[in-house]
Amino acid sequence: MNGEPRLFPDLNAGATLADLISSLELKGDRIAVEHNGAIIQRKDWSTHPVAENDRLEVVHFVGGGTESAPSSCARASPGHRVRSAPSPTLDMVILRTAARRQGMKTRAAALFLPAFIVFGTTIVNAQDPAAPQVRSYASASINQLDPAHPSAPMGQPTIVVNEIRPGSDLKIVAYGDSRFTDPADDTDASPRPRKWLVDRIAKEAPDAIFFSGDMPFMGDDPADWQVFQHETEPWRAAHLRLYPAIGNHELARDPMRGLQNYFANFPYLHEHRWYSVQLGNVYLIVLDSFWAPVPGTAQRQWLESQLANLPATADFVFFLSHMPLVTDIQTQMAVSLPTPDQIELRNYIEGQSQHSHAKFVVVNGHIHNYERYERKGVSYIVTGGGGAKPYPVMVRANDDLYQQPGFPNFHYLVIEVHGKHAKVTMNRIIDPQAELLKSEVRETFTLDAKE
Repeated sequence: MNGEPRLFPDLNAGATLADLISSLELKGDRIAVEHNGAIIQRKDWSTHPVAENDRLEVVHFVGGGTESAPSSCARASPGHRVRSAPSPTLDMVILRTAARRQGMKTRAAALFLPAFIVFGTTIVNAQDPAAPQVRSYASASINQLDPAHPSAPMGQPTIVVNEIRPGSDLKIVAYGDSRFTDPADDTDASPRPRKWLVDRIAKEAPDAIFFSGDMPFMGDDPADWQVFQHETEPWRAAHLRLYPAIGNHELARDPMRGLQNYFANFPYLHEHRWYSVQLGNVYLIVLDSFWAPVPGTAQRQWLESQLANLPATADFVFFLSHMPLVTDIQTQMAVSLPTPDQIELRNYIEGQSQHSHAKFVVVNGHIHNYERYERKGVSYIVTGGGGAKPYPVMVRANDDLYQQPGFPNFHYLVIEVHGKHAKVTMNRIIDPQAELLKSEVRETFTLDAKE
């Protein structure tokens, strides 16, 4: 179990996984289990047999949350500290339930997930090394920001790109999760693929870039934003339009300072955390995942007014936000994403799609990989391969329309709109370790507007 031999004298022949979990006195809703290399769904535990010499990995979910949101780290070996990646929307962290032998290779496999994940023999708190728990980056002060920033205008686009007329051909790049930070930091990010993608996108010369969030590594750190400005200079030189969504890393550690830095870098947003853009026959709705647009909130009222007043010329409506509304099975099991609020939003969007004249497309990030789904006429794309530390998706269910092998998936999407049809290509770096980086078109699919 978790790399160590373990005896279970109380288990009889014919024992099931549920019996083993009971023997460990673990709460079934707080763990995920990998048995002989396969993740076993909770509903199958009572019928799934276990036997001598089986290999088990058990992942424990530990509750957390604090106003001060201290930095935390994992001690993997004597004298070696690894900074972990914050996720302020999650009030939990994931850690191994048993210590590993020093020097033993960690089998990350399906447990590398888009959350605060820590592997090692000891979990310590940077402010209090004696503390027995790792504390979350979630901040109770986040909601205090809600009244401080203005809402975008109701019932009309926040930004209108007059240069792009309805019926004009349109080229859009969509991607996210770049984690701009010190180029010497190749633990939290992948600086070489990150910069290469930026330069390639500049050469694509799109009419707009839809960025799904997590632009800096630490949003409260001006140095990370300086790296963003420096590395994306080719975009400004080419006068590219950039429309970002707020990710959890924009709010890392100090959310208020993170938002200040965010708006300082994007003054044309006029401090709107959610906003809309009209580009020809494409209507972009950018949502803030961290003030969930549930019924009764200012963001939901704004969203309702946007959908009730869509321009007749809008053939495609893109919803851009950071947290995914549809995810792979390992993310569902290990970090409980999507959350109930995100599922409610998904159901709302799908319901509105049935009555809209436009084709709805949802673009999310957070998962440092690529996934694609279709539900009730709505297309869902997860594009988080912009240069952050990659996460493998070891279990792709049948509803994931992308089933290609290969890892990591550093990539960007090109969306070419021609009237009521759009061609989408997923452009992926072939080998991030190669001396000369090159890309390939890994997937092509179409989006068709309603007739």
